[in-house]
This record gives sequence, structure tokens and C-alpha cells, in this order.
Amino acid sequence: MKYLPRIVALVACSSVPISAPEVPMQRDGVWLQNGISQYARFNARGDMSEQETNEAMVVTSYVCAVVDLEKYLVQRANLLAAALEDGGNKSHLDPQMLDGMAESLPILVPLMKTHFLTDSPSCFAVFLIVRDYLGKYPEVLTKHAEVVVENALLDAYPNTNEP
Repeated sequence: MKYLPRIVALVACSSVPISAPEVPMQRDGVWLQNGISQYARFNARGDMSEQETNEAMVVTSYVCAVVDLEKYLVQRANLLAAALEDGGNKSHLDPQMLDGMAESLPILVPLMKTHFLTDSPSCFAVFLIVRDYLGKYPEVLTKHAEVVVENALLDAYPNTNEP
């Protein structure tokens, strides 16, 4: 019984966080711009702190992940479009529904009707596209990073069906 207060104190102290809880990082255009600048500085000189290097690599990885996701979505949309086109030959399927589904695909996956997939830009190429887009449109700095990357890609790869 004489050790009970010590055990309670030990348990109470071990449950107290050692540091303040980590604040979730806001991933917006400013975050992208800072990471791109740090990445350029790293490539130019390489004399950055470990934290700055990590931040640059996180932004690079983030852009690459969005590029990979967009490529996947375009591939899936193209497969679905081909299936819908093939489905038009089936007599038991409503042609108006198939047409509606086919027309909705480019709305849901806007990069589908562009040269994005055929050009298959590397992560580094998209990194430069995003950098240039942020310089051209500073008003998007407050937008979420994923939206900025997608809009930069849409700016670089316009719809091929438009005049």
C-alpha cells in the first residue's frame, strides 16, 4: 500500500504529453511555393538544414502523389469510356444513359480529354509547372495544395476538344 501513491504519480506523469500536440500543417499554395523554393535552393547549393531539406522533399513527394493520382484517374476514366462505347452495342442497355455517362466523364476527370496521359509528365516537370502556375496566378496561394496542382495541370494541358 505504501507504493500506491508513487505508482499513481508515475502513471499520471507518463500520461502527460512531453511536448505540445503537433498542429496539422496547412497544405496550400504558400506551402507548395515554399517547398518549391527550398527544393530549388537544395539543388543549387545543397546547404540547407535537415528540416528545410525534409520540407522540400515532402512537397516534392506530395506533388508526385497528386500526379500519380491524376494519371490513375485518367486511365480509369479512359477505360470506362471505352467500356461505355462498347456498351452501346448491347441492345439491353439504354443508349441515353450510356451517352450521359460518357459525357459526364470529362467533367469528373477534367484531364481526361487532354494530352496529360500521353505526355506522361515526370514529377519534376509537374513541379516546374506548379512553380510557374503559382508565379502566374498568385491569387491561388490560399487554395488547397491539391487544387493548386490540379489547376496547374489543367492550365498546362488544356482540353483537346476545345477550339
